[in-house]
Amino acid sequence: MSEPVTLEQFRSLLAETVTPITDRLATLEQRTNPANLTPAAPIATLPADERAAKAEARAAAAEGALSDVLAAPHRVGRQVHLSLPDGMPSSQGTDLVERSRKDSPALATVATRAIAVLEGTGPNRPSKATLHRTLRSLFMAAEQDGLITDPTLKSNW
Repeated sequence: MSEPVTLEQFRSLLAETVTPITDRLATLEQRTNPANLTPAAPIATLPADERAAKAEARAAAAEGALSDVLAAPHRVGRQVHLSLPDGMPSSQGTDLVERSRKDSPALATVATRAIAVLEGTGPNRPSKATLHRTLRSLFMAAEQDGLITDPTLKSNW
């Protein structure tokens, strides 16, 4: 069995353990003592009337920019009319697509395929899903050719 610890041994063991902690605590207290702190340099601020004048100038500039955008919006792309009147033979639609191939190659390629799909009648009549896919591919080709822009991108407006 081990010998019992005397009171003096316990005090010295406690002092060895606690002394580094008390030294660190004394250093921290000395740092946070208000007498040891140096005052911070005052922050330069503009007078209230100057700040208000600058804010009004920024607001006026923003209103001017907004009114310019609303007066003449800027859109990317070009306007092209490619509509077929009712009863027009599909050969004329194909001719119209071929004439636009120079300016809109992707759209012309997709439109040529779409004409073949949309001409189906009876059992070859296109389904709703086929019409959706065809319309989606036409829109994507028109966007690729720059005829329309992605409406979700606000930067294009």
